[in-house]
Amino acid sequence: MINFPVKKNNRVTSPLSEMESLRQEMDRFFDLSFPGLLGRGSGLSENSLWSPSVDVIETHHHYQITADLPGLDKKDISVELEETALTITGERRQEATSKDTGYLRSERHYGRFRRRLHLEAAIDISQAKAVFKNGELKLTLPKKEESRTRQIQIDVE
Repeated sequence: MINFPVKKNNRVTSPLSEMESLRQEMDRFFDLSFPGLLGRGSGLSENSLWSPSVDVIETHHHYQITADLPGLDKKDISVELEETALTITGERRQEATSKDTGYLRSERHYGRFRRRLHLEAAIDISQAKAVFKNGELKLTLPKKEESRTRQIQIDVE
């Protein structure tokens, strides 16, 4: 199969990577809408009630990942890396209400979450950085040298 590159948002992608991204979003939709229905995990655990939104940016040297985690503290979040897999877990706790007050509407998600992302290149874990500020988790994950794409010079004979 020929994989033609496409330029999207100043980044070259391929139709196959676009289809994989669409598949992951569909898996996430079904996992959130019908937990446990398909009997497999696409990034969420069985006990997850919600899943944070993430942006993933790839450069030649690293991945930059931003996760929206409003209402959480640093102590509520855990980040684990293994070669090409990133797992973000945590819990958002619901505030207690008194007997005199009650919710008219509750649309925010509470409880445990688990978000697992598979990256195309191995990560140099010793150089990985995580910063949590104002409800945003920003990860900078450098690629291992051997995982980076290299240009091969073509000689003329």
